[in-house]
Amino acid sequence: MDPVRRCVPLGPGTPDIPLNAYDIVIEKDKFRICFTVPADPYWGLRIVDVETGAFEDLPRDYHSFTPAWNPARSEQVVYHGDHGLVSLDLNAKTVAPLKNDTGLRSPAYSPDGTRLAVSYWQKDHWEVHVLNADGSGQRRLTQTPLTALAEQRLRGEPVRSWNNTAPAWSPDGSQIAFISDRTGEWEIWVMRADGSEQRPLFAPGVGPGLTLAYHGVDERVISWR
Repeated sequence: MDPVRRCVPLGPGTPDIPLNAYDIVIEKDKFRICFTVPADPYWGLRIVDVETGAFEDLPRDYHSFTPAWNPARSEQVVYHGDHGLVSLDLNAKTVAPLKNDTGLRSPAYSPDGTRLAVSYWQKDHWEVHVLNADGSGQRRLTQTPLTALAEQRLRGEPVRSWNNTAPAWSPDGSQIAFISDRTGEWEIWVMRADGSEQRPLFAPGVGPGLTLAYHGVDERVISWR
């Protein structure tokens, strides 16, 4: 899409101007404010034949991110759409809402296809949640202990919850790897699939010197094979 020029009336009901707007002009004689909104890059979905390079565009939302293929049902794909998680049936070429919650991001199927692990936006930080493949039974697996938040306050530090995100299942479905910034830098952590026994993947001083980052744009960081 091309950039769009918009004008809205001045007054108590004036809507918020997008943060990325530019060329902002207040036209007092017309009682309005005009601005330009950058092009909105949308993302579609395609299925690609890796041997020939041939592709087919698929049904989708306007913004469609991080498709995950169900390993137990070859016709089912789940992706992050405009309003939450969306289920795509490759046979019927139809889409249907799986769960309307825009905090749900980057779905990853368990090896048996019965569960999804997701990055979930908790208003000001990321956490790892799991839910059933039909969208039911959502449960939070990671959380900053209240004691850690209290210790931050006692040290005079800004109180913040840890970020835990970008989950990836182990091949047997018993564990989930994720990245966390709870030590002050991004590291790979591992937990059991029920959220217990959270621990760093590498012992102190043994890590390979990986430089990790997470920018909250649905990027996948870990692949467990």
